[in-house]
Amino acid sequence: MDLLITYDRPLIDTYGELYHFASKKLLERGYTVSSLNLGSFIENYDFTDKFLQKFIKTDKPKVIISHLPSLRNSINYITANSLPKNYVSPLEEEIETFFLRNFSKGLQTNSYYFHQRAIEFKEGFVQTMRKENLPFPESILRSEIMKKDWNYDFLSKKLGDNFIIKDITMSKGEGVSLIDKKSKTILDNENIQVAQKRIETTLPSSLRAMTFPNEIIGLFIYYNENDDLRSNYFPGYKKFSLNENILLSNKEKEIALRNGFNENLDLREDVKEAILKVSSIPSQSLLRGLDIIFDANNKFYFLEAQTNPGNSYADTYPLILRKPCGSRAENIQMGAEVIANSLEKYLTNHK
Repeated sequence: MDLLITYDRPLIDTYGELYHFASKKLLERGYTVSSLNLGSFIENYDFTDKFLQKFIKTDKPKVIISHLPSLRNSINYITANSLPKNYVSPLEEEIETFFLRNFSKGLQTNSYYFHQRAIEFKEGFVQTMRKENLPFPESILRSEIMKKDWNYDFLSKKLGDNFIIKDITMSKGEGVSLIDKKSKTILDNENIQVAQKRIETTLPSSLRAMTFPNEIIGLFIYYNENDDLRSNYFPGYKKFSLNENILLSNKEKEIALRNGFNENLDLREDVKEAILKVSSIPSQSLLRGLDIIFDANNKFYFLEAQTNPGNSYADTYPLILRKPCGSRAENIQMGAEVIANSLEKYLTNHK
């Protein structure tokens, strides 16, 4: 089997729906595609992996796609009148965690059950960058030091007088704070698990590379003139894409030169090489959005790997295809085309 999807009722306007349509396109191209037999799984559910192990051993899928909200929707539909609601969470968690444990090399999930050491998890990202010797801001994980050392005085000696902290439960710029002597009490929040050296830039901006393993499928630059710390998705942000034949304003060209592009608006080879290396590290998601920041000397640092790297139903995929943004349904179909093409390349390279 080429592709297995864990759900059969995708939620509309989500990555679950996008992958559902992408799988249909692959089916039309002659690939073998199936969804998990949830009815049989639930009937045989005994809080073990027996059914899933048997299913995988028989069908041997090359790629597995999961999306927690869509999986939950499918389970709720089947169990609406047969199981108590408190069974739904263990059911969905067992399915998700089974694949997270066993299929990191061919797994796509945009879900919430993260393994702490996965590259898509903030702590796991730091650990992976260290292991792979890739550029990222100097960081200290709360889990790596003595409890008594998680304080401003200790961290500032390592990271400088002003440093960044990250709340691992939040995204889109929320939970990222600048710490100085006046604001050090924020460190008491148990969700703050990462302290990071601040990288000074001339304008809050960053490069986002959307990738599949060993493939860059889209490049975007985010910038924010109203915030001195966050560039992407925080209130006031703007973005533009960098694809062939796209027209940029003089201001956008200037920002692009600060974010990894040369005078011809081609991505620097050293940046491209590093992006492709990060894209191919096995983890819990084939599709990633890699956020990269450049300092005043044009040195680059990886910040995060996103599993939801762009809006599945808005302008992200039309921009990649250089087509006008349409209705939500049209945008989902454009996204499905991009993802289907990437999945096809991946399957071709992993025969």
